[in-house]
Amino acid sequence: MSTSYLADYRLDGKLAVITGGGQGIGEACAHTLVEAGARVLLVGRNEENLKSVSDSLQNNFGSDYFKADLTSDEDISKLFEYVRSRYGTAHILINNAAIGQWKPALDITDSDWDTMIKTNLTSVFKLSQKFGSLMVNQGYGKIVNISSISGIIVNSEHAHVHYGTTKAGVIHMTKSLAAEWAKNGVRVNCITPGYTATKMLTDLLNKPEGKAIASRIGELTPMREMAQPKDIAHGVLFFSAPASDYITGQILSIDGGYTLW
Repeated sequence: MSTSYLADYRLDGKLAVITGGGQGIGEACAHTLVEAGARVLLVGRNEENLKSVSDSLQNNFGSDYFKADLTSDEDISKLFEYVRSRYGTAHILINNAAIGQWKPALDITDSDWDTMIKTNLTSVFKLSQKFGSLMVNQGYGKIVNISSISGIIVNSEHAHVHYGTTKAGVIHMTKSLAAEWAKNGVRVNCITPGYTATKMLTDLLNKPEGKAIASRIGELTPMREMAQPKDIAHGVLFFSAPASDYITGQILSIDGGYTLW
């Protein structure tokens, strides 16, 4: 009997929890995974955005949403209990929620640092720990962490040491969890997007410091253009699907060649 290779990209019967699911990369991931057959639970702080994306996914078929502030331990616990009580388990976790800020190191406040760490790094660990417990118990699961090229290289065009530190931490966390949970059938991989045309980046580029470096982004990217959110979502689909079952602890840069130079 012949086997369809493309069938290994199907996610029928799987539940995917997507943080930062109300816009940008998270929204693109939701559409991609639903088209592959998954049911998605969108997580974020803006309920209006979450509902809008959920409603756009086949008239709410295959989607659900949960409002949560992922810097709150209480909200993370409520999210976990919601998934466990409503769905029983989760098969895929996309750690996508993040914030960005361009600021010189000497100007970064304690609040800037703490908020960045809690949002971009601590929440990724706590969510992975919570949902990883379900995946380890069932002997299968996929965790896909969205880091950044800023976790690999230092951006010469602007300063954001606190952001880069969190994204480097996500990369190391990915490798550590992958090694620890491989024997339990849980695969943990990471994507490092380059400059991607999301609202968060657009907002930064519209600030005075952003306008000053906008032209340099194209100059520093061999493909001469930013990624679209769906470009990142395609990588997320690969790491979420059975097609990547023999891959764990890997870092995929989707950056138009930015990190080649």
